[in-house]
Amino acid sequence: MSFEKAKADLEEKGLGDHVIVLNESSATVAEAAHALGVEPASIAKTLLDGPFCDSQSNAGNIDSVLQA
Repeated sequence: MSFEKAKADLEEKGLGDHVIVLNESSATVAEAAHALGVEPASIAKTLLDGPFCDSQSNAGNIDSVLQA
């Protein structure tokens, strides 16, 4: 699904104000947290591979534990 179609679908459901377009990279948890001004534990990442989709919280990430 294209970004435009996904955004239109969310707007149709009254959720258009939930769309955030960033001006900087959000490729990693650290980059996404920085771009949104939140802690990395607040970021959820999604892995999509064909019909399989997995969304994970970063709260228990080993990298977060090692950095502490």
